[in-house]
Amino acid sequence: MAFDEDLLAYFANTLPSLDSVIGLLDDDDLILDAPTQLKESSFPVPIMHHGIDLPSEDGSSAAPCVAPFLEFETWWAKSPLATLPLPSQLMQRPAPLSNHKHHQQPPSPLRKLCDFHGCVKFARSQGMCTEHGGRRYCDEPNCPRVAQFGGKCTTHGGVKPCVFPGCTKAVQSRGMCKGHGGGVRCKVPGCTKGSISKGLCRGHGGGQRCETPGCTKWAQRDGHCVRHHHATVAGHVVSELV
Repeated sequence: MAFDEDLLAYFANTLPSLDSVIGLLDDDDLILDAPTQLKESSFPVPIMHHGIDLPSEDGSSAAPCVAPFLEFETWWAKSPLATLPLPSQLMQRPAPLSNHKHHQQPPSPLRKLCDFHGCVKFARSQGMCTEHGGRRYCDEPNCPRVAQFGGKCTTHGGVKPCVFPGCTKAVQSRGMCKGHGGGVRCKVPGCTKGSISKGLCRGHGGGQRCETPGCTKWAQRDGHCVRHHHATVAGHVVSELV
């Protein structure tokens, strides 16, 4: 059995001497029939390198011989060294990994909850959720609307503009408005218009018309165009007052 120099160095520092190993064996386990032969035993002794002279029965030095042995791992498991790791395990054992980035970064803080007693919603502004006053209002004087972008409401320009040069429309996705490629596209092959509903643009069946009889405008709110939606809301208010 061939061993490289690293294994030989390991055995030289780890394995017991041949005499101590032989002393562990019973007399029946180790029988020298000839100077160059060693009877196979239940606990065979592997020869680590050439030039080891086994003693003969009369005490004289015999010629070097090679002992028959099992596979090395099997021998190791049956030997007094079974509690030690195999040399192959020591040589192949990977070095422990250290995640410096993980240890250097502190854990991300938990989101703050609303300061209102008993509220479990997340705080948005001034320690409060939106329901309990945690809203940032438009910076425009006397405007009661909530700020959306840049400290402004949508009415006063609080929208992120399209990145297309000269376009002031609101961003839908990918930094662009619907007209310049933002938002979801119509699923009809070759159509580049924005999807209105059901994955289709208005030209291909997306969207719906105003529910008011005779109106051909597109529905914007609650099934009506903006004009008829306002009229419907006003009619409900009047009926409630009456």
